Amino acid sequence: TANQPTKLGQDPAGQATLIGSARATLRTFVGNGYLGPRNYTDPDDGLEKYTFGFEILTKPEEILDLSDVDRDDHKAAPLRIRLFRKGSIRIVDVDLDVY
Repeated sequence: TANQPTKLGQDPAGQATLIGSARATLRTFVGNGYLGPRNYTDPDDGLEKYTFGFEILTKPEEILDLSDVDRDDHKAAPLRIRLFRKGSIRIVDVDLDVY
């Protein structure tokens, strides 16, 4: 990652650093209005959830499951992220009750 003085270890701490960098970048997209909050149904458990614009699904411990080939290639665990675009309002339905 940028401004990282040494190489990242292929361990949960190194993976957590990558996740933290992704989180910081995604917060920028929330701040500039590209990503935004919403309620959604989690496809993994079917539960209704709230997000403020993104969900990082990767856990730092997932790096412990890397294959020997991926370790030899100096890979990290893949980052799995759900993004939720903020969008814009262009249409509104209005219900009027006239008495």
